[in-house]
Amino acid sequence: MQYIIAQWVSFIFHPIFIVSYMAILLLWANPYIIKMYDVALIVFYTAFYPLVSLFLMKRLDFVSSYELPDRRERIVAAIPTLFFYSWCSLIMYKKYHPLLADISYAATASIVLSVVFLAVNNKISWHAMGMGAFVAFLIILPHYATIDVSLPFLLGLVIAGLVGTARLYLQKHQLSEVYQGYLVGFVGQSLFFLWQ
Repeated sequence: MQYIIAQWVSFIFHPIFIVSYMAILLLWANPYIIKMYDVALIVFYTAFYPLVSLFLMKRLDFVSSYELPDRRERIVAAIPTLFFYSWCSLIMYKKYHPLLADISYAATASIVLSVVFLAVNNKISWHAMGMGAFVAFLIILPHYATIDVSLPFLLGLVIAGLVGTARLYLQKHQLSEVYQGYLVGFVGQSLFFLWQ
């Protein structure tokens, strides 16, 4: 039963969905900053299109599994994801949504940093990277929210811990790889918020 729960936690909080969760949470916290249309664009560019490209890569045998167990496969999967995240950042910037552009830029930068880590033979946890970015987002969210967001912040911390624990329980990563993921995601997201 614990194995199944760990798999579901890993699936629901897969890094491909994290930017979408950020946009949805921002829409909930302050509907005056963004609209549903903007959230839909973010979901399409940062979740739907990368998932479609991963599906196509699997069908064309560019990757052996959707879990991307091999370092080379992770780098191959990162390339189209980088393109879609960068395109999303550009669109949000052009629409004068600096916060949304920063979220997308930070996600893009985090992916680039993780590819650098991969190039030196580390298998950084992308799940932990996504959760590190999510926690950084939750820290800055009160500055933009029109409602109290302390409960989402606390839940986000718990979820970040659960995701790291799930990855360790499933034996997908070593503890150092999870810590590296948290660090890269948190720092990558924080730098773009501090820049603003």
